[in-house]
This record gives sequence, structure tokens and C-alpha cells, in this order.
Amino acid sequence: MHHLVIVGGGPIGSYLAGRVAEKGIPTLVLEEHQCIGKPVHCTGIVGSHGFEEYDLNRGAILGELHQISMVSPSGERITYSQSKPLAYAVCRTQYDQYLAQKAMEKGAEYRLGKRVKALEQDEKGVTIFCSDGEKFKARLCVLATGALSNLPYHYGIGQPKRFMLAAQVLARIPSISHTEVYVNQNFAPGFFAWAVPIGDGYCRVGLCSPQNSSSYLKKFLTWLGKTRKIDLEGRKPAFSRIPVGMCQKSYNKRIIALGDAASHVKPTTGGGLYYGMKCGDILAKYISPEILESPVKENTFYFYEQEWKKSLGRELRTGYFFKELISLTDNQKLDKIIKELKKKELYDKIFSFADFDYHSHMIWKIIGNLVLLRFMGGSFLKYSIHRFREIWNNTTYTVDKSLKG
Repeated sequence: MHHLVIVGGGPIGSYLAGRVAEKGIPTLVLEEHQCIGKPVHCTGIVGSHGFEEYDLNRGAILGELHQISMVSPSGERITYSQSKPLAYAVCRTQYDQYLAQKAMEKGAEYRLGKRVKALEQDEKGVTIFCSDGEKFKARLCVLATGALSNLPYHYGIGQPKRFMLAAQVLARIPSISHTEVYVNQNFAPGFFAWAVPIGDGYCRVGLCSPQNSSSYLKKFLTWLGKTRKIDLEGRKPAFSRIPVGMCQKSYNKRIIALGDAASHVKPTTGGGLYYGMKCGDILAKYISPEILESPVKENTFYFYEQEWKKSLGRELRTGYFFKELISLTDNQKLDKIIKELKKKELYDKIFSFADFDYHSHMIWKIIGNLVLLRFMGGSFLKYSIHRFREIWNNTTYTVDKSLKG
């Protein structure tokens, strides 16, 4: 029997594998694909906090983000910049492979091409069943399966409040010199679209929406193409989904979720690399030989959950609240908000709290500003009615069976 099996060899699973293996705890990582880091579903933006706090592969950096522009539906633009990098665009394949290599150097074992289809839990441990018929037994199983897998939700892990669907394509757009974010309910309802330069005139261009992300991406590219020369060079978009909103439960006795599988994702941007690693640090503290060799009770990992929720709960709750408000704000009001934010006094007051990974302070400054609040009053009312109906109807979010298990 293995001490720990981690399902998912992405960056969060590999980071945890390294943290646990360095304690001398035998750790096995099961990755469904034959190559670590492929396919790529993520924009690959890592905030500066990530590189400051963790041993990450600087060789994977494709570009530094010093400047970000937000573009309103009418083309109104507000730009924030600073001398030191806000974040980095990375090659996700190199980024992921570096973390996996570090984990292996610390003693973790990897098995590639192992797609987990089912789990079975008893008093002694967890049996992990793979689609090729092989099975593994572990005292503890961590699901770092990413955003696309429904596996955690079949074994007692809580679902996020909702999923957003993402679509992204690599395009040649030489005229875009820095990251641009587009708020527009016509092609990115409930979220935003983006163009992130990664060098040599290429950009990662994409968006998130509650549904039909493929259709919305086409609409966005058409809109962007009116002012920019875009060449897809025959490339097809990649699709993913993003869990939004804090899950209620991230463990079930010997089965624990981490990263996107536990909704450790910024609701405002959909980024999960930094939050996932922070939660990996927390979980690693609670995985010890003593715990692995003792009977696991219902609440053994209660304090893991309480600690990550204390660390990130404010950010996740505030971010989700703000995301919902913006999704209920029409294009006309979005234009007015961005025009107001361009005024120097308000700009300085709001953007002094800008942080790529921690958004709550800036969000409350925006919400607390009476001028901006005037444009969002209707959204507050709509959100309150929506929440009342949700509670009244005891709304639950069902698993999307069209996505893989």
C-alpha cells in the first residue's frame, strides 16, 4: 500500500508531491496524460508573489507584465503600470515539468498515462481504479485533478458555486504591446476577455463566459479584428472551465481535494496557480507519518480546511461577490465606471491597493466609492434578489455530465 497517492501531475499536484516527499513519505503521482504539462488549458499567468515565495522555473518565463489596460465596451481605456513586474507569462509545459522534476528529485514517483476512473474508500485506505484496469491502494488520496474533472464531486467534495467556460487561442497580433483586458457583456458576459503578449508578436487571446465560449470567442475576435490585425495561422482554440466560488467541503476522510479541484481559484480572474500552491503548503503540514499510520476520522483534515479558508476565504468571498456584481452591470454602466476610474484623484485612491493576487482591498475601495456605487446600485439590487431566490429554492449546482469524469 502506498502512503500517499496524488491524482493529477499538474503544477499543484507536483508541488504537493515535492513538499510531502521531502519529509521521506513515499508519494505516488498518477497523471492521465503521457507528457507532463500537455495539453495546456491555462493562460499561464503567474503573479509576482508566486516567484517571490516559491522555487519556480524562471526559465519558463516568456514575458513580464508591467502594464495592464482595461478596455470598456466603447473602447474607453484605463491603464495601470508599475516598474517591477506585476506578473509573468510563462510556458506552462516548462513550468509544470520543472515542478514535477523537483518532486521526483525529492523522491516522488510518477506514473504517466494513468487515468483514474473511480475511488473506493474504507477504514484502511483508498483504492484507486484506473481506466486501464490497474489499481493502487493508498492510505491517503489527494485529488489535484484540475478544473475539467468531475471525479472529486462523486466522492464527497463540494462543488463550486458555478463554472465558467474558457476559450483561448494563440494569435499573431503585433500591435498589442502589453496585456489588455476587455469588459464587454456582448462577448464576455459575466467575466472578461483578454490578450496577453508572450513575445515575437504573439498573444494568448481568450475569454470566459457562462456558456457558449466558442461562439463568444469568435465574436470577440471579430470585434478585436476591427482595430487590430489578427492572424490565427490556422490554430484552433483550446477550451476549459473555471470553478468560481468557494466550495463547502474539500475533504472526505481519506480523500482530499486541492487546487482547481477544491476551487482554489481567484473568482475575479480565474487564476489558480498561486492559490493552489498556498493551499498545497497548508495541506503538506497536515500530511505526516503519524496521521498516515493512524485511523483517519471524519474530521482528521478539518483543520486543513479551516486554515485554507481562513487564509483565502476573504479573497474568495469578496472576489465572487464582485464578479457577480459586474456580471449584472450593463455595458453602458461599465463605460461610466471606467471613465470615472480614469480621473486622477479616484485612480490614485483605487489603484494604490492594486495587487495581482489579492484583490479584496481594491474591490472594497471600488464598492465603497459613492460615485462608482451609483453606477452599480441596480446590480446590488439584482444580486440581492438572485441570492434570495437561490436560498428560497435551496439551489444546488449539478455536475455537468458532458465533461469528463
